[in-house]
Amino acid sequence: MKAAPLRKLFIVVYVAAYRNHSNQTISVVIALAPALRLLVRLEVNRMPYKKPDFIGVAYASRLFREYDYQSSYDAFVLNTRPQPDLTNPTHALELLTWLNKWGCRIEKKEKFQQLIPELGQWYTNQEPQLPTRNIDISELDTNGLDTLESAFKAMRDCGFGSTSAAKALFAIRPKCAIPWDEPIREEFGFGDDGFSYRRMLDRSCQEAKMLIEDAKKYGVKGSVEICDNVGASGSSLAKLLDEYNWITITERHDIPSRGELEKWISWCQ
Repeated sequence: MKAAPLRKLFIVVYVAAYRNHSNQTISVVIALAPALRLLVRLEVNRMPYKKPDFIGVAYASRLFREYDYQSSYDAFVLNTRPQPDLTNPTHALELLTWLNKWGCRIEKKEKFQQLIPELGQWYTNQEPQLPTRNIDISELDTNGLDTLESAFKAMRDCGFGSTSAAKALFAIRPKCAIPWDEPIREEFGFGDDGFSYRRMLDRSCQEAKMLIEDAKKYGVKGSVEICDNVGASGSSLAKLLDEYNWITITERHDIPSRGELEKWISWCQ
């Protein structure tokens, strides 16, 4: 049984307990949640994490596009074109709205109004220091890592959680800032602080370089051609790596082996 269905089962049990007004049952479910999570991670039959290669990224990107997450991001990009400017309250509101659609839980009535001016101040202070918009994640250097780490910490100081801060940074620099979530942090042994985010960026930078080299074996050169060939034109390597992480780690979906893929292709002949 996959971890995602197990998580859904846990939610169903919790909702049933809530509807039955059983506080004692709710307390038991909450108390058992950490143990359930550990059990899932230890017992789910799943291959170990495999670093992203060209075929794996293509497969994961295709699966990711079956979810509704892509449409909400596309709407954010459309509504903040030509580029997000968080000193514009409308753009800041669009960001917060998209973050919640992308799985964050930012309280809308009170928190939104508090965060909008703070996002504007963050943007004024941090955006000019960030890597330029055309810098790819595979091109990050020490200075780029430094500035993204500082921007992440400043975003946390605004009241954002670790997941929402990384996703917000991605919204501002979609080519070089990679999102993450708690299962991804746990998989790689990272905390939720700025230094851990820097380590995640560095790791992703190295994976992006390896992905570029692997794609060359198939006659695909560079980040733009990779995105085009996997059906994600206009995307970025940072986005593709995030999709790969989300599919393989958060959703616990195994990438088919080369042997499996060759068997499936043989059925079409």
